[in-house]
Amino acid sequence: FSLCTGCQPTFATKMVRIAKYVIAAHLSLWWLSVAGQGNLSSKLLDGTALPLSAIVDSGLSHSPALQAAALEIGRQQDLVASAVNLPNPQVLLQNTNGLFFSLGVQQNLDFPAVYTAQRKLQKENVALAERSQAVEIQDQKYLLHVFYSELQYRFRLWEWYQSQDSLFSLLADQAQRQFVAGEVDFMQSSYAKAEA
Repeated sequence: FSLCTGCQPTFATKMVRIAKYVIAAHLSLWWLSVAGQGNLSSKLLDGTALPLSAIVDSGLSHSPALQAAALEIGRQQDLVASAVNLPNPQVLLQNTNGLFFSLGVQQNLDFPAVYTAQRKLQKENVALAERSQAVEIQDQKYLLHVFYSELQYRFRLWEWYQSQDSLFSLLADQAQRQFVAGEVDFMQSSYAKAEA
C-alpha cells in the first residue's frame, strides 16, 4: 500500500488486519444472502450483498485493537482506586533496658496534596485512554471505508474485464464466421483471434 519502503508501515499493516477479519466475518453471511438471488456482481456493486454499515459494525465489534482499547480503559479505571498508595508501615520491636520489649509502629505519610495529585493524574489517564479509544474507532472506521471502496473498485474492475472478455470472444467468433464465409482472409481471422 505504501509508495516507498517504510513510508506507511502501520497503514498497510492495519489494512491487512482489517481486511482479514472483515472478510472472515462476512464471508458466510455474504454467501447466504447472495445464494439464489440473481446476479452476484450486481448485488456486490449496488451494496445489497455487503452494505457498508454492516461491514463497519462488524469490523468495529471484531476489532482486536478496539477490544484492547476497552481493556486499557478498564485497567486505568481500576488503577484510580490505587492512586492513594500508602507505603507499608514498619513494625519496631525494641528492648531498651533489657527487662521488657516495647512495640512500635511507624508510618510515613506524604503531604495530602501529593495523594490528591496522584488521583487527578490517574483520572486523566482514564480520560486519555478513552480519547485513545475514540481515535482508534475513527481510525478503524476510516480503514473500513477505504477497504469497502477498494472492494467496490475491484468488483467494478472485474465486471469490466468480464465485459471486455465477452466482447473480444464475440469478435473472434465473428471473425471465424467471416473466414468460413470467405469474407476475410486467414491473416485477418488470426489477428482477431489473437486479440481475443
